[in-house]
Amino acid sequence: MTRKQIDPRLIETGIIVLESDTILIGYRAVLRVLKRSGIPRWLLSLTSMPGIRFLGSILYRFLASHRRLASRLLRLTPQPVPTGTCSCGGGCAN
Repeated sequence: MTRKQIDPRLIETGIIVLESDTILIGYRAVLRVLKRSGIPRWLLSLTSMPGIRFLGSILYRFLASHRRLASRLLRLTPQPVPTGTCSCGGGCAN
């Protein structure tokens, strides 16, 4: 089994999804989370329309690089997630 390394700078730039055989970063990670969260299939299928993934990735990059502004606009406060609180049922090692 090979060990995959994640550049520490990526941890501060956005969402990272770690799977047994894949590391997803950014917009692709968001899509995976949405897929697993029970979002209706018809809504998720919109991401396969021409241009939607391109626009989504641009929007994600903008929001990721302007997180404080996005948080203020959406009135959200970034919260750290305590270790060991995963409840996804996916066999996390936390």
